[in-house]
Amino acid sequence: MLFQLKQKLLHAGHHEVGDGHGGSGGEKSRAIVVKNIPMVEGKMSFKVTTDKNGENCHSTLIVEEPLRHFEAICEGKSAEEVAVIVSRICGVCPFPYATAASKAAERAFGFKVSDQTNRLREIAIYANMLNSHVLHALDLTIPKFLHLNSVVELALNVKTPAWVSEVPLTPDFFAELEVVKAQIASGALETASAEVTALSRVLLRLHTVANELADMIGGRAVHSITITPGWMTSVPKENDLRATRDKLANAHANYDMLAAVYKQAAGAGNPKLPIREREFIALRGEKKYPFYGGLIGSTKHGNMTAKEFEQYKHEYVVDNSNSKQVSTDKSKSYMVGALARVNLNWDLLSKEAKKDAEYLGLSVPCYDPYMNTAAQVVEGRQVLIDVVKAIDELLAIGLHEEKYPNVKPRAGYGAGYLEAPRGLIWHEYKYNEEGLVTWANCIIPTGMNTGSMQEDLEYLGSHLVRTGHSDEDIEFILELLLTHYDPCNSCAVHVVHLDAEKEMKKAELAPDAKVAVVSIGNVLAGDDAIGHVIIEEMKSHGINGNVEYVHGGVDGLTLFEDLEKEKYDAVYFVDAVDGLAHVGDVIRLTGDDLLAKAKKSGPKFSLHQGDFTHGFRVAKAMGFAIPETIVFYGVQAGQTEVGMGLTPEIDTHEIAHKIIHEIEDLYGSES
Repeated sequence: MLFQLKQKLLHAGHHEVGDGHGGSGGEKSRAIVVKNIPMVEGKMSFKVTTDKNGENCHSTLIVEEPLRHFEAICEGKSAEEVAVIVSRICGVCPFPYATAASKAAERAFGFKVSDQTNRLREIAIYANMLNSHVLHALDLTIPKFLHLNSVVELALNVKTPAWVSEVPLTPDFFAELEVVKAQIASGALETASAEVTALSRVLLRLHTVANELADMIGGRAVHSITITPGWMTSVPKENDLRATRDKLANAHANYDMLAAVYKQAAGAGNPKLPIREREFIALRGEKKYPFYGGLIGSTKHGNMTAKEFEQYKHEYVVDNSNSKQVSTDKSKSYMVGALARVNLNWDLLSKEAKKDAEYLGLSVPCYDPYMNTAAQVVEGRQVLIDVVKAIDELLAIGLHEEKYPNVKPRAGYGAGYLEAPRGLIWHEYKYNEEGLVTWANCIIPTGMNTGSMQEDLEYLGSHLVRTGHSDEDIEFILELLLTHYDPCNSCAVHVVHLDAEKEMKKAELAPDAKVAVVSIGNVLAGDDAIGHVIIEEMKSHGINGNVEYVHGGVDGLTLFEDLEKEKYDAVYFVDAVDGLAHVGDVIRLTGDDLLAKAKKSGPKFSLHQGDFTHGFRVAKAMGFAIPETIVFYGVQAGQTEVGMGLTPEIDTHEIAHKIIHEIEDLYGSES
């Protein structure tokens, strides 16, 4: 360990071990369960189990993030609206998502954007790429190597590591060191190591300049608002862009320090393990290292057009993951991201980036997932070089405001793809004649990598068990594996479109059928009263059918006892939920969906999960007379503090009428 810690690392995750703790298992079985892995985005867990002889080892990756329904939200929206919506998929790298959606619309509508728009989009991608790579290497992976809880502990560590003297220091570092020493003298940082804190500050400036560029191009650093089909809604001022360009050009000394710190930390932390070969997929460039454009390349299939890739990849789902997974005609899984791009575009790296690769021990072909972060560090150097060139070329041409383009929509299909920091991003949409989305499918880099993570977990888990590693070592080595993949789990969990045979069949009600609409929630807890407000609005409108309204409150099993007595033919529940993308978003679930949610012990699904959702499951198990038609409408709450009144973003009128129309359609099916 490079740092001498004051206390043992406290993992953010929860670890459970079986009887074989500390060895190969002997005569007892082993079970290693790591819940909520630290240093990755979103909720991800894994478990490794073996039989009593330690021979049959099985590893399982579990992605437990609640579903986010971006595809469903996009349906019925214009291409311009969709670009803004999908940029919310990721706060760290919104530009690739907005760009992918915009490219898809432009291909479907047959529209070509200006050279300036393409250049600005590419510069925006560079900004996200630099920020994300620095964040992952500095804020997540380096602390993980050092068994620290966060980058904060790195900055405030009390003991200066010996290798700080080996890091290439700059005048900026010594100036920052004097500032930190003054703060320590005044008591502001009395427990900090002056050298390490100054080092952390200098490295964090790489974040700052990347965010500054993102804010300038995108209108704000997080969730950009300028990238839309056909054009950029805002253009930066030349003087501002030139000033940021100079900061980027002068950031190489800071980047030298990042590479040095990463090498020192990785040298002590990365394991040396047998590595399986795999398929890599990424953009292939012709003249420059590709992030924004190019063909899609595969190490097993060669270069592909968008149409060829659409047929080559195959999405599927597994029981243990809320994330889609993707296979190809050639492989059960494949890997995307920095390591894939470096393998496919090695010849296009600059001499400076290749020097970093040599310094970090990276050469191609490289199949080692533990080198993915090193590949990110190499790519960060490439970005610093290419973004300055791109800005210089744009400034040489001159910037000008663009007019709103005449993009004429038409019915059709379009796919947009490019590289996000974590890998290839693929968006595909179908549009009607008005240009509104009728179907959407977003494949996120982490979704593409999930199958590869699972295969690596199985391969390396078995190896570690066979070679007699302790449970503690296995936990750390496999956690580090998943950290290197840089997964963004909450970005990857999306609605899965099932085939026609698996789609829900429309229920039908007889004219005299009896329907109940039941509200769940506390009327005195802000948005928790959503259900009550909606059914009151439904009552005032009136429904053509035998419909009764029930204020269910926060009752659990007793609610189902009461409903059983009334012998309803269909029951609609309305409740506030948590886990959707935006306040006021709506999710519709059937009774089978509710049971599936209740059976999972993972993410919080509803504000009343312990009462309502599991109450429903218990009621079914106990044989309550529950109607075949059960529908649940959940509305994303904004706040549930004690008080009256709903968040303004919640449109109860629209939700009420959506339920009214559905119920009336059910009755109308018999007429």
